Amino acid sequence: MVFVELCAQATYVPSGWLTATRPQALEWGLKSQGTLAKALDDLHQANFITCTDDEPGLTYHYRINVEGWE
Repeated sequence: MVFVELCAQATYVPSGWLTATRPQALEWGLKSQGTLAKALDDLHQANFITCTDDEPGLTYHYRINVEGWE
């Protein structure tokens, strides 16, 4: 669900500025902050997304990795 929503954002937001915030997650139907964090961590570990912020802040930005996709 989180990856699909990030891909949907990619149609109108420049790569590297995709967000997955708590309020967005609630709109997507995710009720737990832990679920969002786990989904983002899983996507990062699988190399589907990269966090593009050098320093942590209130909102993290992501880029979808497409290298190596067939």
